Amino acid sequence: MRRTAGVLALALALLPGARAAAAPPACCQWSGSALVQVDHARFDGVHTRNGDAAAVSWLRRAEFGAQAQWSRAWRAAASVSIDGDGQVTLSSAHLGWAPAPGLLLRAGRIDPDFGLEPSTGAGRLFGIERSAIWDLAPDAASVRGGLGLRIDGHGRGWHASAGTYDKRDHGALAARAVWLPDLGAGRVLQLGGSLALAGARDETQRPRTRLGLRGVSEHEAGHRPRLASARAPAGGWHGETLWAIEAAWQQGPATLQAEALWRQQDAAGAPARDSHGLTLLAAWTLHGGARRHDPRRARFGAPGAAGDWGHWEVFARADALAVRDGYGARVQTLGLAWSDARVWRLSINAHRAEADDVNRAGDREGRGLALRLQAMY
Repeated sequence: MRRTAGVLALALALLPGARAAAAPPACCQWSGSALVQVDHARFDGVHTRNGDAAAVSWLRRAEFGAQAQWSRAWRAAASVSIDGDGQVTLSSAHLGWAPAPGLLLRAGRIDPDFGLEPSTGAGRLFGIERSAIWDLAPDAASVRGGLGLRIDGHGRGWHASAGTYDKRDHGALAARAVWLPDLGAGRVLQLGGSLALAGARDETQRPRTRLGLRGVSEHEAGHRPRLASARAPAGGWHGETLWAIEAAWQQGPATLQAEALWRQQDAAGAPARDSHGLTLLAAWTLHGGARRHDPRRARFGAPGAAGDWGHWEVFARADALAVRDGYGARVQTLGLAWSDARVWRLSINAHRAEADDVNRAGDREGRGLALRLQAMY
């Protein structure tokens, strides 16, 4: 914890520098960004091995980025992250080329565009963590430290992307298409789908879930229920296919989102493994404007203008996920978040979960509380 506190102090000290950058030369425009998140969680029941209550605090994320554009067509961006042990990792680094309006080609360490929730930046999520359904496919929207080539396009009423990725231990293709009809000011509707194809993997697959609480991975007593037994087919995994369907509606302060995920893993000489998940979310802005929406990337962003007491937002989310012939889990989350719509955000999430796979004490249910303090420039 002492090392984590030291890293956090360094990160917070560097944050103002991201905003006080020197004026760029006339031939180039550049900007910096910073994100620091500190989390605390308390949980019991199926969330721990023996069912007893546990609590943990940790540095969830410290990330610093820089973007540069030296002509209308050419740009570049990179970011580094620091974990609680002080280890620095190159999170992303890519070169972009925009040959025409509405078209952008990027190459380098860049994540796939897959699904509605993963396409939203980590600092703009409704919940402290993403839906538990993404435990079924944890690397669907990650390049996993590898390299990728991705093209994005947008026009009036649509967004689409496609890319090919070398994820170090396997290759993958990913594509996303979204329809965004023009419904007038103050209303947003988007309907879309994503498809990803992954290559062969020679590894043991052991599907598990955090049940929406990252803290269970940060505490030695944490328990991640199984979704299926560990499998390592003799001939390896031939490949996998992932589908996602998304829908979002926003009108004024109200937001509704739904997303479904399917994953099929093909094995040599063995039955395929099928997984599926569904998440439903409803959110309401108590003060200030609705969340901003970027139709060019089909994603929701920062809250709008704050009221006299800042920006307040509440949400409720229900998640269900399962593996066929395996286990399932259900998670309900209630959340409240305050932000000044510029730098600071404080969130609290209450969780209730149940899983088919029990812990050592025989618990199938558990409760948790998560807190996050975030600073973002």
